[in-house]
Amino acid sequence: MSKPLGRSSGGCWTCRIRHRKCDEATPTCSECTDRHIVCHGYGTEPDWVKDPVKLQAELQRIKHAVKQNFRRTRKLQASSTRSSTRAVTEPSGEALEESAIFSPGGSEYREAELLTYYLDYIFPLQYAYYVDKPALGGRGWLFWLLSKQGPLRQAAFTLSALHQHAMSQSKTEEMESELIRYHTNAMQELRQVLIRCETDGFASHPEYRVEFLTCGTFLISFEVFQGGTTNWQSHLNALVLVAGQIDLESVGGRSESSTRIETGFQRIMSAAIRFHVSQLLWFELLSCVSTGDPPRLPYQRWLSHEEIDVSCVMGCQNWAMLALGDVASLEAQVAEMNPRALSRKIADITKRLEDGVGYLGVEQKVVYLLNTMTNTEDPPENALETIHNAVSGVMDALQSVPDGLSLKPVTWAMCVAGAMAAPDQQPFFENLIEGILESSGSGFTNVDTVLRVLKECWKERYYHGTDNSVPRNAMSRLGICALLI
Repeated sequence: MSKPLGRSSGGCWTCRIRHRKCDEATPTCSECTDRHIVCHGYGTEPDWVKDPVKLQAELQRIKHAVKQNFRRTRKLQASSTRSSTRAVTEPSGEALEESAIFSPGGSEYREAELLTYYLDYIFPLQYAYYVDKPALGGRGWLFWLLSKQGPLRQAAFTLSALHQHAMSQSKTEEMESELIRYHTNAMQELRQVLIRCETDGFASHPEYRVEFLTCGTFLISFEVFQGGTTNWQSHLNALVLVAGQIDLESVGGRSESSTRIETGFQRIMSAAIRFHVSQLLWFELLSCVSTGDPPRLPYQRWLSHEEIDVSCVMGCQNWAMLALGDVASLEAQVAEMNPRALSRKIADITKRLEDGVGYLGVEQKVVYLLNTMTNTEDPPENALETIHNAVSGVMDALQSVPDGLSLKPVTWAMCVAGAMAAPDQQPFFENLIEGILESSGSGFTNVDTVLRVLKECWKERYYHGTDNSVPRNAMSRLGICALLI
């Protein structure tokens, strides 16, 4: 098997072995200079690159240097923050005002600040690939719900407070108390919504269903932004139960003529349902990767509906999501299917994937990998080579993601492909994830969870076969079940 190339075949040798994009500056590139590591230049291939033992030793040395630089930078930032805090010995009016923000007394101003903070900073983190469509109502439904005194408002406060708490260099008891208060309020008010609608199941108040679904997804985000290893399943189970009552035929049409005849309320509800069906399909189908359970939502019917476009919400084309759902369903039935029927289904999914074109190519190639691993008929030696090639395809797709576009929304792709990576491919995924953590920190993300899972996979992979259970087995050994969104 050939070793995959780095991001730039003409880059310095340090960037090549680290699989990082090199600006090829001379005499040393910016990637190495900024991280205070040795730039091995652009000449002929060094002898140590050809020696696996020496190459691994150099990679470990570079990795240690990068981590040391990262810790040094964080300490300098923290020192700078402490210095500015100690600049005044007595609390100034500004300091007292900041303290008041995190206390119940300054709630009106604080809530306005947190709502704006959510819309400006948190929504783009939740939905990095979201494409707004004002002609169809845009996010008006979200602003309308946030303006109400309901559970969603409290859930938005929770996410904003969590992010500020995670990013703060000096965490206080007031901040932690505020975070707990908002989260508790959101849970209590969500229960009140359920009590109000227990008689007719949201039929008389569709806005309550939308509020319940939105608040529930916010609470899942709350767990994911803390690593996504616990507490998300109960929220998702409740959302799936409520979402199963949705009648997509009642959703207004997407044409301009149809939007004119809808009332303002109907238009908002239709936009909200389109958004949530897309998001819940994403949550549900990706949860199958971690749980091994078949999909519960009617994903085939929903994904074939003209009103649903997952790519506008989560960045993945409907046909790729349909293939992912089919693979999850197929995996749950493998033990009961005869080999001929299994081969036909795998061939059908493979053809659909090969005929399609993905948003970034990442989702398509990971689903292709999952489909490949479902094929239990291949001899072990053939399966390993096929999987190696499929993982290389995912690596190529990840490398082609444009600079500035976040890779956090495709953590599931990194985890699934990385779990099946061969030893010569594993450094790519480790460096990629460490690069994300280095640039954005380990707070408010589940990327560090993915790295934990991958390292566990790499320890035991060849003792646990080449099927889709590899990442799940690793999670089980770690005592977690991570939602990879």
